[in-house]
Amino acid sequence: MKNSALSRRLRLSNELWKVIEPLIRAVKGPRKRRPHELSERMFVEAILYQARTGNPWRDLPQEFGCWICAYKRFRRWENAGLWKQIWKHLQSLDAKPARNLFIDSTVVRAHQHSTGAPKNSG
Repeated sequence: MKNSALSRRLRLSNELWKVIEPLIRAVKGPRKRRPHELSERMFVEAILYQARTGNPWRDLPQEFGCWICAYKRFRRWENAGLWKQIWKHLQSLDAKPARNLFIDSTVVRAHQHSTGAPKNSG
């Protein structure tokens, strides 16, 4: 994957991963099942890729592995509240690179009804 076009789009630097990895391990606790095909780092990269592109899960590039596995893992983390806990920990640290990584005006969009325009009642 090092020579692929996707590798140029990966966002987690080694410096930032050193901040995020211990948080993930602390929040998740010990692993009780067999290891995933996709490493934690590449899984987080897959989630960041999905957030940036807005693609359907089925269009997740093969470099990230099976899309359904990534989706189910994402949902498990979401249902367990892991994403909120990780974000809370990142906010408590002075993780400036993390703030730049997760918040981007190309991702944050307002719904058309949130523009404040008067409601058309006629």
